[in-house]
Amino acid sequence: MAQLKRKGPIVFLTFLSLITVFSQVLRVYELAIPPLLIGLIAGFCLIIGFVPYYTLKCLLGIVSFIFSLYTLLPLDEPLSLQWMTALFDKMIENFHAFFTGASTFISQDSAIPPLASSLAITGRFNDSI
Repeated sequence: MAQLKRKGPIVFLTFLSLITVFSQVLRVYELAIPPLLIGLIAGFCLIIGFVPYYTLKCLLGIVSFIFSLYTLLPLDEPLSLQWMTALFDKMIENFHAFFTGASTFISQDSAIPPLASSLAITGRFNDSI
């Protein structure tokens, strides 16, 4: 109960921060915020805040991250290694087009995964509280 009192407000504020950032980015790319994504972000915050073992926290965080990406960017593929390679290939292709000047913007397929990764890394700082 003491852990809930100590970490609960920080976990809740982290959740609100992540939802705010994701809603803005998804609004820019004209994507809806699926309810499943809200649940996955809440689960991610709970994992970061309350799972005591670092290894378990990392594994559960990675699974939550992958499901979140798949919820936003299914790419007409089932959730599999093939989907992950298709997403990675699309990101490389989009970044190459952007940096060579063939494209003037970074598409949602390339912008969301690095953003989600950086937010996941910042969520890691809850562990020190």
